[in-house]
Amino acid sequence: MTSPTVLCYHCGRAVDLPQKGWKPGEKAYCSHHHLLVGTDPWVIGQEAIDYAEWMHDLQPDELVRWPWQAVNDLAGPLAPGRLTYLAAFPGGGKTTFLTHCLYYWLAEGKTVTYLPLESDPGEVFVRLACLEIGASADDALSYRLAERKAAGDVMAQQIHENLTRAYRAFRDRRALLESLRILPIPSLTVKSFTKAVAVAEAMESDLIVVDHVDHVESDVGEHASEIHVSNALQAEALKAAKRLSIPVVLATQLNSSRTGNDRLAHYRPPSTDWLYNKGKKEQMAANILGLSRVMRAGVPSDWVSEVRAGLRPVQDVVLDNRMAVTGMKLRYGGGMKERTVQLAYEHGRIVDLDAGDLRDTMAQRHGVLLGSPSNRRRD
Repeated sequence: MTSPTVLCYHCGRAVDLPQKGWKPGEKAYCSHHHLLVGTDPWVIGQEAIDYAEWMHDLQPDELVRWPWQAVNDLAGPLAPGRLTYLAAFPGGGKTTFLTHCLYYWLAEGKTVTYLPLESDPGEVFVRLACLEIGASADDALSYRLAERKAAGDVMAQQIHENLTRAYRAFRDRRALLESLRILPIPSLTVKSFTKAVAVAEAMESDLIVVDHVDHVESDVGEHASEIHVSNALQAEALKAAKRLSIPVVLATQLNSSRTGNDRLAHYRPPSTDWLYNKGKKEQMAANILGLSRVMRAGVPSDWVSEVRAGLRPVQDVVLDNRMAVTGMKLRYGGGMKERTVQLAYEHGRIVDLDAGDLRDTMAQRHGVLLGSPSNRRRD
């Protein structure tokens, strides 16, 4: 019985000499087209069109949306194969923001591999439970809540009871516990991250989240610099996103020294110049979103100078219970003019601004006075 004729995948003629390492069932090339293995424009083009059609036909439930419509409008949902960075100064809300995302994604039935470099798994569930009941996670984690409860504060006692019920409910939610894979590692190395990616693949995770990606170390026996390890990690993260066809979210820290130690830098839209390893992150990211607080409109300039000089508290110029999200880099931002959106913080939860708050915010930004003449004022 004669072997079937093997045809060159590029030209269609019979293969006279299969390329080295070729196995039956694989694409074969004739000796004239051996050099096209891995670079054949016809093959690459066909595979690229397959991928483009797959992206085109993605259904809404196959995408990972942000919990807030304002952020979805700004950056679009998290898409497969893309890397998104979430940047903020220390204490700027990265973990709070990501915990809200986790809570929402798990409720949407997503499976998440989560690397909380700055906290342990127990803290993650404290935050999730506080979200469940609408309480302040900071109060619970700082033990201020426990102090108030011990002093007989009725509200604190009620919150404590509600948290107890939330923990008990979490224990019974098998789907929740199986959908959230927390990997508590103290620092990121290339090997520990690739192991986390393998876990995510085994779990068929819908996305990988790292909080935060700047806790880097070289692997045992290696003596690479932090910037070298950071470069390798960013590259591995993008490769993982593409290979698994899932979004990867990396929280990263802004550096105060790069702002000239401006005390008000935490309260205005951040710049990519403030990022550690800025060039590599800009190269790898589809989106870089920055978190900040919001300054009140119409603050006297001398107040701002006094805050910068340390002569006036920052609270005098900051809008309470607001968070700003800035599109520091939006690869697919198009011609968007508004690249910063605001969210509200209410009863332990981050929420979209209601229509009235949004109207007032936009009016202040553009200097428009609202209300009757007797009530108009500039905040």
